[in-house]
Amino acid sequence: RDWSSDVCSSDLPGPESPAVTPSRQVQVPASASRPAYWAFVPTGTSAPRTILLALHGIGQVGDSLGGQLMTFAQEQNWIVVAPTIDYGEWREPERLALAEARVLPQVLDVVDHARRELGVATRERIVVFGFSRGAHAAARLGLLYPNRVVAIAAASGSAYTLPTATARNGAGRPVAAPFPIGTADIARYFGKSVDETAVSRVQYWVGVGANDDRDSDAPRAWDAVLGKNRLERAARFANAMEQAGCVTRISVMAGAGHELLPPAIDDGVRFLAAALTIDGLREPRSTSIKAAPEIGRAHV
Repeated sequence: RDWSSDVCSSDLPGPESPAVTPSRQVQVPASASRPAYWAFVPTGTSAPRTILLALHGIGQVGDSLGGQLMTFAQEQNWIVVAPTIDYGEWREPERLALAEARVLPQVLDVVDHARRELGVATRERIVVFGFSRGAHAAARLGLLYPNRVVAIAAASGSAYTLPTATARNGAGRPVAAPFPIGTADIARYFGKSVDETAVSRVQYWVGVGANDDRDSDAPRAWDAVLGKNRLERAARFANAMEQAGCVTRISVMAGAGHELLPPAIDDGVRFLAAALTIDGLREPRSTSIKAAPEIGRAHV
């Protein structure tokens, strides 16, 4: 008799299901060289996950922005890492340049620390969401560390760095653009120049409220090359990144002022998810990435 015919398919061992880790939130204290940070690990499988670095605005703390991103991160199975940053001066260019030379390496150190401490497999390159002061810090990460970043979502920034050493003023004449207005003399602060080819692979979502147009809210040193308020500057910065070869989207949020509303977060997160898909198509990686909506220019 063929005894194999008596074996039910339900008795045969099937493929093992991937392990599922429960969600958790973690508060990590500061060290002498690294800011404190908050992290959220969503419920999900043990497959490598993308880190979403959240950079808050002036007067906020890490989990104020990180908490806003939690639901969206759970949907994408992303880990949120949100440092609490002492930004220092940001309105005067020279002091901002010095502050950024301290802040940007610190936030990358936070990411590296989180990789070690959270005990979850992560992908090598990250996505970044920044609001207000955190928006232009996020944008500069893409310029200075493009090999570590897939995409940037920058919401409501006012002191962006153009990806060029010169820029055209309101009269259309070229003028020097020293850092942090542009990239001229950037090596003075970071010990390296901008890798334009690598930067062109970073994707940028630039968001701003349609009513975020008060000239008094923006520092004056950027007026000649970016405009006088956040609304003008978002458009000119997005155009500059597109000219640099980056996939770029600008979203103007109807009825919004200097604030980060759920529709804006949703739009920015969808862009980041789509950027990961595009990046995976450019250079296939070992872990598949869930498809996301097509990227394009849009106003919300």
